[in-house]
Amino acid sequence: MKDSKGSIYEALKQVANYNREQQPLAEATLTVNDFTGKTDDGSNADSPNEPSHEKGSLRSRIKIKVIGAGNFGGDKVQMTGSEEDLISYAKRHLGGEGDTLAQVASSISESTELNERIKTAGKTKFAGKTFNQQTEVRNIKKVITMVNKLAKDMDKWQYPGSVLGPHKIYDALTAVENACYDHMIDVEDGKYDGDIEVG
Repeated sequence: MKDSKGSIYEALKQVANYNREQQPLAEATLTVNDFTGKTDDGSNADSPNEPSHEKGSLRSRIKIKVIGAGNFGGDKVQMTGSEEDLISYAKRHLGGEGDTLAQVASSISESTELNERIKTAGKTKFAGKTFNQQTEVRNIKKVITMVNKLAKDMDKWQYPGSVLGPHKIYDALTAVENACYDHMIDVEDGKYDGDIEVG
């Protein structure tokens, strides 16, 4: 009887495994707003550093369809494949960050959706009020922290701030940092003490 039960159990297990193998993998999608790689219809075929399309490669398991025009010369595309493959592809080739597809998609969206430019500096809301050194210094330090984060983010670029061209951006960030420290010294020396006046 034991042998009979064991045989039945093994047979059922084999059937279950077979059924799992026959089930197609659940497909996920990832939308990229400014894709400059090669799509399945052949656009951007001359893109440098193009991932391998060889059978069995990561790229061969992902379908990429153009669904519109990108913001900066690329294509708006929809990628289809397993969630694991999409996450891996996005991290390797699109600068994606995170552990889930949602996190990776969010990081890509943040890096490509640019709809704003720096506008004319706003007018002060504190005219006529007494200048507060501590508040000003605290706000200056926030800007310095953000500028340093931007400089560190440039280290992730393929051509970082040490390369001719992008170095202009890095130099500009350094200039902002220096200007912030200069302003903070003036604030702490009492240059702006008293009522806030804007001419």
